[in-house]
Amino acid sequence: MEHQKPVSIKIESLVKEFGSTRAVDQVSFQIDPGEFFSLLGSSGCGKTTTLRCIAGLELPTSGSIFFSETDVAQVKPHLRDCGMVFQNYALFPHMTVADNVAYGLMARRYRQASPLGKVSYLFKAVFSLLPADDQKLVSEVLEMVELTGYDDRKPQQLSGGQQQRVALARALVTKPKVLLFDEPLGALDAKLRIKMREEIRRIQKRSGITTVYVTHDQEEALAVSDRIAVMNKGKLAGLGTPNELYGKPSSRFLADFLGMKNIFDVADADGNRALLSDRTVLTTPVEVGTGSSVVLRPDSLQFTQLEAENLIQGTLIHRLFMGTRVEYLVDTGFGQLRIQRPRIEEPPNFNEGETVRLTIEPSEILVVSS
Repeated sequence: MEHQKPVSIKIESLVKEFGSTRAVDQVSFQIDPGEFFSLLGSSGCGKTTTLRCIAGLELPTSGSIFFSETDVAQVKPHLRDCGMVFQNYALFPHMTVADNVAYGLMARRYRQASPLGKVSYLFKAVFSLLPADDQKLVSEVLEMVELTGYDDRKPQQLSGGQQQRVALARALVTKPKVLLFDEPLGALDAKLRIKMREEIRRIQKRSGITTVYVTHDQEEALAVSDRIAVMNKGKLAGLGTPNELYGKPSSRFLADFLGMKNIFDVADADGNRALLSDRTVLTTPVEVGTGSSVVLRPDSLQFTQLEAENLIQGTLIHRLFMGTRVEYLVDTGFGQLRIQRPRIEEPPNFNEGETVRLTIEPSEILVVSS
């Protein structure tokens, strides 16, 4: 199934206000042709409003939205050529899988037809009479989402993951310029979410359509995205590849939102040494500035019984078996530390309440602005 040449998307100084509330505040970013780009943030951060502005379901208060060289900020939704997948799938329960997928094609043909042609398409829609070319498109897209043979089933006869793939097929069948996802996996259980995000990533790469994906799940965004824009209170809080954002977060908010957990204020600093308490001094890879915070990733901390650089001493509060990993909580002089170690690693021979020693490589200590 061939698709249009992928377009770029450029957002310039986007503002969207609802009365006195500014939901999107001077947001700017660019998406490359064929890129899988995610908008990530907690509820109310402005990510869905930004997506709806791209789709044309909301008109911006100000700012521009370019599809390649064309500003579509004030263009009607059906003229933007976007395919959209919603969280609740929005499938018609009385229609078969094939008819649900074909609905967008029928609607497009109807809009483009002459007055007499509109009557013809209404008749065809009622009796599910698709032209041969459209039947071929529906078959191809069902094959792409691995639903061949499910044509005559109704949505209620499908699993949640299969319904999600029907919604994706319906968005793909019109060969849109842009593919938009609004929290598409929110209604699925954890195991199925992992499988479906892999499927969405595979299908998007196969189709090559420029894609914008909205989610509040940082693990999901890190797994599927080429690049991620993190939003907070209507503004852009961070932008980069998954490796860039997780490897070197630019702020305390970003580190915390990405689940790094161990974030502490610097009590004092001297050159490349950060004092976290009276007895704990960390050697950091960069100079610590005023108002800095130190991030100690849970999976970077290691137990030790030797003298080591960046030695941290504390009391083991408890340990939790999490399947693939074991989590430890240690109380230190500057706060509680969470440590994650692989399940297959030999566990430290400590009981809860005992004193333990931890160390971390200097390159694994992150310094962020508060």
